[in-house]
Amino acid sequence: MRSLFVRVFVALLAAVAVSHLVGTLLWTVWLRDAQRDEIERHTRTHLVALAAKLEKTPEAERQAVVDTFERDYVMPVRLLPEGEVPTASDLRVPPPPGPGRPHPPSRPRSQRTLRLVLADGSTLVAPLHLPPPPPPRPTVLALEVLLVLLVVAVVGWGLARPLVQELQDVERTVGRLAAEDLDARVQTAPAGALAPLAEGINTMAERLQRSIASQRQLLQAVSHELRTPNARIRFALEGLRDTGDPAERERLFSSIDEDIAEADALLEELLTYLRFDVIQADAEPFAPGPVLEEVASRMRDLAREVAVRTDLPEDLPDLIGSPRWFGRAIENLVTNAIRHAGSTVRIGAVVEGGTLRVDVDDDGTGVPDEARERLFEPFASGDPSRSKDLGGVGLGLAIVRRIAELHHGSVVLLDAPLGGARFRTTWPLPA
Repeated sequence: MRSLFVRVFVALLAAVAVSHLVGTLLWTVWLRDAQRDEIERHTRTHLVALAAKLEKTPEAERQAVVDTFERDYVMPVRLLPEGEVPTASDLRVPPPPGPGRPHPPSRPRSQRTLRLVLADGSTLVAPLHLPPPPPPRPTVLALEVLLVLLVVAVVGWGLARPLVQELQDVERTVGRLAAEDLDARVQTAPAGALAPLAEGINTMAERLQRSIASQRQLLQAVSHELRTPNARIRFALEGLRDTGDPAERERLFSSIDEDIAEADALLEELLTYLRFDVIQADAEPFAPGPVLEEVASRMRDLAREVAVRTDLPEDLPDLIGSPRWFGRAIENLVTNAIRHAGSTVRIGAVVEGGTLRVDVDDDGTGVPDEARERLFEPFASGDPSRSKDLGGVGLGLAIVRRIAELHHGSVVLLDAPLGGARFRTTWPLPA
């Protein structure tokens, strides 16, 4: 990370240095053009004034006026008769008069002249004395560049140092996460430049930690749940080996078959539960009303001693999602309610805000408040009286929560008006 920052910082300084050099050159060119325009304007003003004065001067005295003008303004001017063309000597710019060191030979960038025709046809010619470009000053320019780089480096380092520290913290945290230290978190101030990145990494780490913990808990629960039917199967096999009674052997065979079916059901539910980590709901519009009625009808055929009723309004709005998994979630809730109901299970639905609310109520004994959230964990049970006699493998409610979350909905456990438990699911409606 430090080497990356050094490369970026050096590249920034190089860009600043080049920008300064280019800017200096462009500024010099602009100054030269501005100076040339100013010289031309100044020369033209004096030439116009001289022409106005010559118009009032007799022809015999005009040259003296021109000579006086040259001497006073140090500006070469030639007065040419009508029809005469200026020669190269007329256009030559003489060195400035005065004592001292000789003037170095000039190298004008260009030679231009101003001409002004008088009323009698004579012409005033004034060569423009454009100064040569200033000599290069590599030492001064180098000092300027160094000063600019120093200022940029100091200010840039002061601004970038907090960012570098945050990047180093992110680098260390990612390294610890890669080394399976899932407790590592990025410690960045909420107002820091990398606060969104740090929040994303921390959220990812928390989800990863919860997922691994959930998988470990799930594996432990599965091993525990499978141990019971395996033990019963082993016990039944021992009995088959020791008994010769046909009736007893038939009973033991039936017991083994039931235990195998129980293990198969457990594995099937486990595969369904784990499948939601890798699949997405088949997104399509569907009418929830017929799905709820179909679930109720199927449950009535299975639950002879419990009445399954529906309280559904007409023309429920369509949902976007998977009708198969929506029906599976409601079916799991109804199955759970039938196991614990006294005589009645009711399925209700109502549109509330931008969601469809589906409630599954029973008239059982309910669930204590402290055990409600734990019921949605795999293989959890809020009631010690719940046993295999009631059916189920402990994954039904966990699957319901997975399906609801997959559809961006939710499921909670409340008290039912019938006296038992109410499982309330919410499903967002399309905008």
